Amino acid sequence: MRRIEELLEGKGGNYILPFFWQHGEDEATLRDYMRAINEASIQAVCVECRPHPDFCGPKWWADMDIILDEARKRNMKVWILDDDHFPTGHCNGAIENADISLRPWYVETACAECFGPSPANRVNIAEVIRQKVAPKPQMPGAPAMQRGQKLFFENDEEIISIGAWRIDGDGRLTEYVDLADHVRDGILTWDVPNGAWRIYAIFLSHNGDGRTDYMNILDHDSVRVLIDEVYEKHFEHYGDEFGKTILGFFSDEPMVGNIAGMYQSGKLGEKKRKLTHPWDKELPAMLEERLGQGYEHLLALLWNDGTDELTVKVRQAYMDAATLLIAKNFSGQLSDWCEAHGVEYIGHIWEDQTLSSAFGGGLGHYFRAMRGNHMGGVDIVFSSSMKPWGDCAVKDGMGGLFYYHTLGKLASSHASFDPHKKGRAMCESFGATGWDFGVDKMKYLADNLLVSGINYYVPHAFSPKAFPDPDCPPHFYAHGENAQYRHFARLMSYMQRVCHLFNGGVNPAEAAVLYPAENDWVSELDGTVHNMPCDVPARMLAEAQIEYQIIPADLLSEGSELRDGRLTANGVSYKALVVPAADYTTADVVEFCGRAKEAGFPVFFLDCLPKAQTENGFVYAEGTVVSAGALADTLHAAGIGEVRLAPASASVKCYHYRQEEDLFMLVNNDLGTPYEGTVTIPNTAPAFAYDAYDNVVRPVRQEIRDGKSVLTVSVPAYNPMILFFGEYGGETAASVTAEGAEAELKDFRLSSCPAPQYPAFGEPVELPECVDIAANFPEMMDFYRYETEFDYSGSGKAVLKFDYISDGTEVWCNGIYCGQRIAPDWIFDLSGAVKPGRNTLRIEVAATPDRKVKKILPPDPYLAMLMGGVPQAERPEGIIGKVRLYS
Repeated sequence: MRRIEELLEGKGGNYILPFFWQHGEDEATLRDYMRAINEASIQAVCVECRPHPDFCGPKWWADMDIILDEARKRNMKVWILDDDHFPTGHCNGAIENADISLRPWYVETACAECFGPSPANRVNIAEVIRQKVAPKPQMPGAPAMQRGQKLFFENDEEIISIGAWRIDGDGRLTEYVDLADHVRDGILTWDVPNGAWRIYAIFLSHNGDGRTDYMNILDHDSVRVLIDEVYEKHFEHYGDEFGKTILGFFSDEPMVGNIAGMYQSGKLGEKKRKLTHPWDKELPAMLEERLGQGYEHLLALLWNDGTDELTVKVRQAYMDAATLLIAKNFSGQLSDWCEAHGVEYIGHIWEDQTLSSAFGGGLGHYFRAMRGNHMGGVDIVFSSSMKPWGDCAVKDGMGGLFYYHTLGKLASSHASFDPHKKGRAMCESFGATGWDFGVDKMKYLADNLLVSGINYYVPHAFSPKAFPDPDCPPHFYAHGENAQYRHFARLMSYMQRVCHLFNGGVNPAEAAVLYPAENDWVSELDGTVHNMPCDVPARMLAEAQIEYQIIPADLLSEGSELRDGRLTANGVSYKALVVPAADYTTADVVEFCGRAKEAGFPVFFLDCLPKAQTENGFVYAEGTVVSAGALADTLHAAGIGEVRLAPASASVKCYHYRQEEDLFMLVNNDLGTPYEGTVTIPNTAPAFAYDAYDNVVRPVRQEIRDGKSVLTVSVPAYNPMILFFGEYGGETAASVTAEGAEAELKDFRLSSCPAPQYPAFGEPVELPECVDIAANFPEMMDFYRYETEFDYSGSGKAVLKFDYISDGTEVWCNGIYCGQRIAPDWIFDLSGAVKPGRNTLRIEVAATPDRKVKKILPPDPYLAMLMGGVPQAERPEGIIGKVRLYS
């Protein structure tokens, strides 16, 4: 109960570090923004340098001096985003002038087709390669990062193999002939045997199709450029503050970048395009260890299919080696440097969909890429994790299930099983959602992240640029132009409290879901049918309230042990492993399944058994095959699933966290219907509910049946319930409910006030009934004040309830403050303020800046593009419907 008692006493830690964007503003603005951030219940910032005109130059150090001075005065902490460009990897421009060995390096192939029998066929290998690497014409307005725009290296190619593969009727590579000895002065001469053949020249080059001015993220020395140009320079200026005011560095979405642009997934074997793939000087030895001598000619299978078994072997070997290099040379190296200098390293990669297990925009393997980070990390943009999208398999080409069920669990799972992270999972949140993404939506999103185990947040963003800054809004303070700033501060207080509860303990998950990267690496293989993402089992488990974590195959062979019929890792004891449907897996997984069978640990495969390359050839894993739809029932029958709802509800998520006592968070994502029922939990200690928004403890109706607690609960949307068990001798507060005699309040006086002039409201207009202000009073903006009088003759509680309010709301009765709500239910307790007879009522609603911004700026084409080009419906503003008084 210690942490709840700390919160009730107004104590707690800081778990929020919003982006504080820098554009070179003056000192007064920087100090004012540090004040605004601090007064929003936040004690840290992450300084975002991307738009700054002089990163690591005199102006940057002058601005950092101001920020650090203000941070010391306010006992705030500072994190630093670690590059001048987004994504991390530009190395403050140093790569553009670095030695060629430090630039991105690629393995490529140039091909020629031939048919036999035909004697003395000739191929000019040098010309074929030259055509492949020659700069491509650029479309007008093409980004400078694309090849041909800036950097090109003449005669840079290093041929590592020349040979021919026979092509069968299905287009597969079936037979190889080494042709290295057939080349003279760049000309290949070959007597082509019978059949269709493709000649492959496999070569290395710095002329790839990707980001030519970014570091080679596989390479130790190339990544060291980032350390020298950013990390060391900050240590040189502020070494005395490291570990004190400065807590560490933040990498934002680093990527392999072998494809120009963003949101690009670079899977091996893609048929629609022939990608260049990243390379490093350490790869040859690693590939020879995995594939044997002559591995070079097998690299043709990175682009084209051969036999299934050989293609799987080659692609898994390449991705395995390359992602291990990223783990060691990128996040591992940055982490080691930070630890040696008394700070920490955090951030996130591109997680979206299959980007977490592919190159291009991703780093090939979420858990390996994040291995060095001191926190698990993800980000969420747009409204992707809202429940309606979570019910959809696809939202504008993006999987709704991933954002709703998987994304947050990637970070919280990693934080749980990796001791390096100390149970900390971070999410960059709210970014690029638009100016109309108000505090109610923010709370909905925050609740879904909290119930997924995210316990650190980087809200996006505080921008001191002149209002309205069009760069990826919303911006929370906006020089006082955002009327919801105080409501945002209330949201931050709420999130800080829940994060305080969910830190320093453990999430005792029951089921582990295997992260299917190794199968995803070969998913472009023709004939591969099963490639189920972990979104599917994640959804089945979440909707059955079975606590789960997502784990990589690496954990099965290192960092865990089978004991007493369970898989244990860093204090978490899983009761079963769930494997998404896959055709292929790794030898480590097959070997683990054999050990699991002997240890009595159940492994459940969805739909089919995968196979893997072992010393004995391809071998199928051992375990129980179940259909995805039957997964929850199968686990329940095996005694897995400690939380049961009656009636069952797929809209309720549950999160179990153990401090000194058990904590259970219930979140209902059905926006239309509160969950009413019982929850059964195997704990018979006295139960209470902690209301983190109002910071009070509430009683819970509890019965003990068969050695378990059966709790009667009511969980509306936007109002999570946090249950805790143990002795509690403090005060409890009853829930505020709308009951008793009902009277409708009408005839309001409505006035408005621009946010910077608050509380100087203008002249009121008569408002017989509450209507949409945006449609009926378009000249009104920001703050809306509703005033009326009412007679009261009751003697008990007086409760005010609204049908609907668009945004954050505060209420005063007879001049006495009666509370603030930032999301439904819109219920206010007037009991301490109401009096018999005539009473005054004042209601203030804070709108988003959306309509105001639209009067100033044209629609944001970038945001429209990211939202799929689909116009977003405009929400009503103000109070809509009836206002009722219950006594």
